[in-house]
Amino acid sequence: MIMVSIREIPVEKHPWPPFLPANARILMLGSFPPKPERWCMDFFYPNWLNDMWRIMGEIFYADKDYFTELPDYKRFDRRRIEIFLREKGIALYDTATEVRRLKDNASDKFLEVVRPTDWRDLLRRLPQCVAVVATGQKATDTFCLSAGIDEPRIGYCTPFDFEGREVRFYRMPSSSRAYPLALSRKAEVYASMFGQDGFFFVDGAWGVSPGACLDGMRPCRARGLACRLRQSCSFARAALMRAPAEPACVAAVCPASPRIRSLPA
Repeated sequence: MIMVSIREIPVEKHPWPPFLPANARILMLGSFPPKPERWCMDFFYPNWLNDMWRIMGEIFYADKDYFTELPDYKRFDRRRIEIFLREKGIALYDTATEVRRLKDNASDKFLEVVRPTDWRDLLRRLPQCVAVVATGQKATDTFCLSAGIDEPRIGYCTPFDFEGREVRFYRMPSSSRAYPLALSRKAEVYASMFGQDGFFFVDGAWGVSPGACLDGMRPCRARGLACRLRQSCSFARAALMRAPAEPACVAAVCPASPRIRSLPA
């Protein structure tokens, strides 16, 4: 058996630049893209077996296949995804720009971060951003180590100060199917997070409400604002109704949903 030194494993560089809409209020950070042979599109969360775009479709359109180009082709619709992200003000990147794959698979467990992402530069380029969301354990570990903050429980957030700006760091369940949670439950957790950060269902569409901070209220006080929730999206409606009445950053952590306490670590 031939032993290979870690230093002999090639370093992979991130294939894409950050996706940073000027209006972004939320920055979602994953770990690192899988190998190109696992892509079904040339964009973030490209693996057909990763459920991120199904989660988004379920939350915002009550249709998990909303971002599917053609189900028979097993492709996500990049154009539709980009339009959605720009409309909603959601930025995307990953917590590493260079990695080594210690095993020839897509598991985060075998990713060695060679060069962490300069997330501070990303936030400086996103002046309206009030929340950073880690979409898995590896992303959470990498960000918390770099930022020097405590790791919140899944579905919770930890507030931190960034150059005088109050930002909330959320730890979300992984959208990978390797994470043992049904898609509907993952969508509930993500929906509650979006509800706490100023995303409301108003006049027939989800979006960032320009009145999210009326009378000095923080965006996470979604329950107290006049917003109309789509009847068909029951889990999102329930998640928002369970959102804490007090601002997320009053405490060190904030629950996105009471049910999250039973989620796998």
